Amino acid sequence: MDRGYGVERKKHPKDSASIFSLLSFSYIHPYIRRGNKKDLDEDDVCKVWSKLQSKHLGDKIETLWSQQEVGPGKTKSVFKLLFDRFWKTYLFLGLIQLAVKIVYVSLTPLSVGKLVNYFKEGQKDVTKNEAWLYGTIVIFTNSVFLFYEHHYILLKAELAMKMAVSLSSLIYRKTLKLSPSKLQEISTGKIVTAITKDISQVEEAVYFINDLWVELIQAAVVMYLLHNKLGTSALTGLSIILFIVVIQVYTATLILKKRKEVNDKTDKRLQLTQEILTAIKVLKMYAWETFFARKTMDLRKKEIRSLRTLTILKFFSDFLGSLCNKLSFLLLILFYIWFGNNLTAEVVYYITTCFFRLRRTIEFIIPYCCAIFAELIAGLRRIEIILNADEIEQDTYQPQTSLIVPTIEIISAEVEVDKTLILKDINVKLKPGLNVLIGPVGSGKSSY
Repeated sequence: MDRGYGVERKKHPKDSASIFSLLSFSYIHPYIRRGNKKDLDEDDVCKVWSKLQSKHLGDKIETLWSQQEVGPGKTKSVFKLLFDRFWKTYLFLGLIQLAVKIVYVSLTPLSVGKLVNYFKEGQKDVTKNEAWLYGTIVIFTNSVFLFYEHHYILLKAELAMKMAVSLSSLIYRKTLKLSPSKLQEISTGKIVTAITKDISQVEEAVYFINDLWVELIQAAVVMYLLHNKLGTSALTGLSIILFIVVIQVYTATLILKKRKEVNDKTDKRLQLTQEILTAIKVLKMYAWETFFARKTMDLRKKEIRSLRTLTILKFFSDFLGSLCNKLSFLLLILFYIWFGNNLTAEVVYYITTCFFRLRRTIEFIIPYCCAIFAELIAGLRRIEIILNADEIEQDTYQPQTSLIVPTIEIISAEVEVDKTLILKDINVKLKPGLNVLIGPVGSGKSSY
């Protein structure tokens, strides 16, 4: 939004940073040194990074939105819009993450197991030089992975910010063009909720949805490594994992339904609150405060009940993930011994390292991503309602050279609020001068 004036600020340091500076994050060192000497103030704020400017991102996504084709009886999709705009970057990050995870999860358990086996008394399988090699692999893979992880998280944060800025700009531009009838249906509270809460769900989804399929493939690789190392005894623990994953996916479908129910109840409460604030003088005059206060509280209680159920489902999903990791690890060790195998330090460290890689997938990624995905679908649907709303018709007035007396004529007009017909067959012709609309309370003057 152009405020009519601007403040001259310093260029964003990332716009002129070198490759070394980007890799080492040294472009933020001046701010760190300045912050150690004094508190940062407004004069220290720099310009927005050129790749995150709202005008540039808003123009691109608005063009894609206007060009999106839909079939008869269907509406435009925000998910398809985000997919068309950012899928290449997101997929590229996912493929890099997949390659790094596969290499990391394949080398680390083997190297740790062999390194531990070297210190076993009387062993002759691992020589001293091989032990040095395995130790170097462990240190090198962890160092490289740590360096990569910092940059990967930053790239995800930048992509999430691009999506948030793009959608915020698109919603803001759409709000300025909403028709008066839709402005009554879509309250200010819904628009604020879409820009704050729903878009934050999109940002959060960017952090984890890509990791979901990467972690699932990594989990499949880890299961294969465990089966290859332990044989048939590994099937017991792995079957527990697969069973819990199925339950978590089913729980995610319940979370999606419950989230939609919560959103509907929240919209009804916000709509009623908006109507009460609009007509507060009339409510005070007729002493209707108690009735509408009771009605608002009833809607809030129903919303709280649905939120409580939603919270219980999320907790149950997290509990299953934590239980699955510990139970499957225990059963895998027990059945490995039960099948007559010798439990050595190498095997224990190998299983522990593999399950450490599975732990984040089972305990956090799967349950959390399922919940995030459910929240994302519900949030995108709310945003779609705003973006697919009717707009004010473009002015097609052409200036005339001759003098014409302006006249407003309405023929067979209808007014709907929340898909309920309030007024119909309205015919009126207004000429220049004073025009007054009168009538009793509740007759539809404001709706008209």
